[in-house]
Amino acid sequence: MRATGSAVEACSLPGRALLARYASAGGYTDCYRAEVAGSVSLAAFVTSFYTGGLFRIERFVLSALLSPGPRPMRKRVSWRPAKSPSSRPGASRREPPTSC
Repeated sequence: MRATGSAVEACSLPGRALLARYASAGGYTDCYRAEVAGSVSLAAFVTSFYTGGLFRIERFVLSALLSPGPRPMRKRVSWRPAKSPSSRPGASRREPPTSC
């Protein structure tokens, strides 16, 4: 989608915005809008926003600034389910406890 006008303009924060409670308590908020021709789904907007070049630069800068120092080698996280003890070689099979 292309913007219908080339301007992005400041506007007031909508009352139903998640930041409304923060703004009503005196916190600083800002809001901008740009009109686009057609419709854009939330999923398409979020994907475009978080994969854009400026956001990647921001992530890099923040991670460099907030890094606690040299990163120790981290253990790889496996998303595979853990194997049960009985499926490991040499593991003994445990019997379920019996009731009294």
